[in-house]
Amino acid sequence: MARIKGIQDALRDMQRLVEKVNRAKKVAELRVAERMAADARALAPEDKGLLIAGIDTKQTENATSVVSEAGYSAYQEFGTGPLTSIPQGLESYAKEFFVNGEGNTAPQPFFFPAIFKHREELIPEVEKELQKLNK
Repeated sequence: MARIKGIQDALRDMQRLVEKVNRAKKVAELRVAERMAADARALAPEDKGLLIAGIDTKQTENATSVVSEAGYSAYQEFGTGPLTSIPQGLESYAKEFFVNGEGNTAPQPFFFPAIFKHREELIPEVEKELQKLNK
């Protein structure tokens, strides 16, 4: 059986490149997620500040996300009862928070407008981080 010289070095180099690409992706994801969270905080109704304080970014090995941890976030976002307003495409997600169709909270969207505003920025941000690898 023939042996290819330098295969271990090539594999090690490829693994290092994969790690750099993953780090670049995570940097870009967090950058965009922080913009989303900042805008969601700016759009959130202030009241006692609990809603604003619960908006944050989370990053694990496998995912980056923006969260709103106040238990009433969805009701603030979508409203309740006959005042409910659900953006197209979020119907099944919003149904997770349906209780009984009662209530009278008018929607004050803050979370998804921020997400929608910045979501198209992710790919360009990843590309920008990948360009840094070429330098």
